[in-house]
Amino acid sequence: MPRQSRTEEQVGAVREAILDKAIQLIFDKGYATLSMRSLAESLGITATTLYQYFKGRDEINIWLQYRGYGRLYSALKEAHDRHQAPADRFAAMVHAYLDFALSNPQYYDFLMNPRQPQYLDYVGTAYEKISTREKESSIRNFEVFCEVIGEILKSRGETNAATVHDRTVRFWSDLHGIISLYNARILAEVDTNAAGVLKRRVAEIIQSVAGSAAPMRLRRKVALREKPAEGPDVKHRTRGRVPSRSAGTRSARPEPEEAPA
Repeated sequence: MPRQSRTEEQVGAVREAILDKAIQLIFDKGYATLSMRSLAESLGITATTLYQYFKGRDEINIWLQYRGYGRLYSALKEAHDRHQAPADRFAAMVHAYLDFALSNPQYYDFLMNPRQPQYLDYVGTAYEKISTREKESSIRNFEVFCEVIGEILKSRGETNAATVHDRTVRFWSDLHGIISLYNARILAEVDTNAAGVLKRRVAEIIQSVAGSAAPMRLRRKVALREKPAEGPDVKHRTRGRVPSRSAGTRSARPEPEEAPA
């Protein structure tokens, strides 16, 4: 009998399971060690079967970033839509961002402190199209903050688009910085009350943008983890992006037909 083809839902479920396993392997051993062969072995399937769902490690990497940024955006949008006043929206979104980062420290680190190829690494390759769509999706997280900060500044008579953009970059840099120091446990090495420092700094960041509007309290209790997010040497890992590869070192794979949507 001919093999019955899988439904779209079944294929989607398998792809999600593959992505779940891939991100866990990255958490455990790092992106550099991930290969289609090792991933297939961990899933108990052949590499040939794995290639039926993803065209290579690069496509998996792009989908993992797309999925992570999509989850963050959903949390930000939900917080945004719960409130009407720009200051309240901003405070709620900051806490949603913080909740995501503290609840998913390894995934947050994967997204925001990348050691895997990013959009610019895929320019000029077979993966440029799908990576462009991932980038466009991830940028929504910045744009929704930019929109709300613009509304706050507009209420003060500041309408210059460049000012709004620069203020959003400054805010995001401050928030990401304190979160990264906390998640890496570096903050705990310089202050015995790292959780308290995090709370105060987040409140100050909200106040610096929202002005006189009283910042909302953290909805999630901040508590130091007893173990580092990714092994005992977490604070000593090399931070920053992986070097961009020259076009000649990339695999000449056909462009994927399916892109994040």
